[in-house]
Amino acid sequence: MINYDNSFDELQEILGQLKIENLPVTFADTKIYIDLPSHHGDPFDRMLIAQAMNHSLIVVSRDSAFDAYPIQRLWD
Repeated sequence: MINYDNSFDELQEILGQLKIENLPVTFADTKIYIDLPSHHGDPFDRMLIAQAMNHSLIVVSRDSAFDAYPIQRLWD
């Protein structure tokens, strides 16, 4: 299980145990990212938004700035 004393090298195994998959950034994600209106200034969050749009994913965040984009946000 998750232990905050785990090393970075153990992260991949822990994610596998939790059945959490990596979502690589694709060229299609990047194209959406480039074309996004800049309602949100954080580049990492904007990539999350682009990936959510491209892969029909739900974003879990308290950040209401995500609501300016055509995605579903969970967690008020």
